Amino acid sequence: MIFSKYKKIFMYSMLTLIALTIRSYVMDGKESWHDEWHSIYVSNPNIEFNQTMDRYWGNKGDSFLTEYYPPLYLILLKYFFLFLGYSDVIGRGFSLLFGILIIPLSLYVFENISKTNKNNYYFGFAIAFNLFLIWQSLEIRAHSLSTFLSLLSIAIFLKIKKTNHIMLHISYLIISIINLSIWPITLTIYFGKLVYLIKEFFLKKKKKEIITIIINIFLIIILYAIINYKYLFYNVNRTEHYTLLNINFFLNYHFRSFFGSVFLGGVFLVIFTYFLIKKRKEIIFKNNHSNLIIYIILSTYLLTLLYSIIRAPIMSPKYVMYILPLIIIWVYDNIQNKKIYILLTLLLIGLPLFNLKNFPIKSPPTAEALNIVINNNGKYIFSSDNDVFKNYIRTKKDFINNKLILLDDLKNLKNLNIEEIWFICLNNPSFAYGDSKLPDEKKCTQNLMPPDYKINKIIYIKDFLIKSYVKT
Repeated sequence: MIFSKYKKIFMYSMLTLIALTIRSYVMDGKESWHDEWHSIYVSNPNIEFNQTMDRYWGNKGDSFLTEYYPPLYLILLKYFFLFLGYSDVIGRGFSLLFGILIIPLSLYVFENISKTNKNNYYFGFAIAFNLFLIWQSLEIRAHSLSTFLSLLSIAIFLKIKKTNHIMLHISYLIISIINLSIWPITLTIYFGKLVYLIKEFFLKKKKKEIITIIINIFLIIILYAIINYKYLFYNVNRTEHYTLLNINFFLNYHFRSFFGSVFLGGVFLVIFTYFLIKKRKEIIFKNNHSNLIIYIILSTYLLTLLYSIIRAPIMSPKYVMYILPLIIIWVYDNIQNKKIYILLTLLLIGLPLFNLKNFPIKSPPTAEALNIVINNNGKYIFSSDNDVFKNYIRTKKDFINNKLILLDDLKNLKNLNIEEIWFICLNNPSFAYGDSKLPDEKKCTQNLMPPDYKINKIIYIKDFLIKSYVKT
């Protein structure tokens, strides 16, 4: 028994350390893109709270863009910045923290779901090496935190099923409200749980305990709505979103994104569909913990699809990332052939190793642009881009460590007596325009400098046009 306990601790620690090592390697040199710039801008710890909320509702300085998700994640990120420092690396560390914790938490849920518990190691490696979870754990957005909280709510739910203790109910209530307040789409989890509990009510005798959990879930939803009424009132009228529902969804059901390639996504989708058909009677007529997982998965697909058709499209794999560990849990729980799950695990470990830094969204190489300035002994920078991007530049480690100065305007150059100014301009960034060959953007070609500054150098790098101006 003691040996088994230490073996479990070793397994959890080893897999978590492996996950940390992989993510730390991928994080090295990782750049941010448009969505992350907005997270950093809104979460600035150097502004008052009311200014943070003003930015959240859309005031981005010289532009206007509202956020589609609740402000709680950005508020938490703001205080994380306040205590540890305001840089994009710190913001990435916030996501990394929860991205790593997803691994042991997924293992815990799997152990409470699995019929045999013989596949723990293989499952742990499959989760630790999953490309989508790796990439999203390094993005300065709410996805890793919401996935962690979703798994935590499921873990507590399973614990309540074993030990119906009042403190577990209170913990479940608090974690669930926070989870919904971070990412409202996770409401689909609670729909799946209700399906499971209603079946449980009719199939088993412990009806009082089941009714208590059902009441708790409805209380969670009511309290969430009361706390987040302003956000809900504002968003209920929206009929548009950044994502679109297209035919490709019905070909891969997010699996291509979830597993980092068409091949791996196809393999997992075939296996998932096979078990869905094979276990259809058990799913419909029986009730066990494995069914709870499949009800949550199917509820998420069904409800997000219905909302996308009826109201506004929300069919992005990032938005439902919390079902990815559940899909892997359910598949691994149903595989009984040891050779199959060994082969599947080897595929899930081996193929991603060749694509660890092949991010699906190509971020502009801002650090490279700054290093061009630094290597040429530059100090002063000017940009014609918006306030959100200029704020991001100021949070870069190279900018801070080398004490670079980003000029807000060019009105007082005479008083500053600056000999050289470096102009950095985002030029048809690939995250927006792909790899298309386009003419230079107008904001990059117009001369904004005073007449006594002349072009000294022009440098093109991916996504940027950089110019050096010297005083004559």
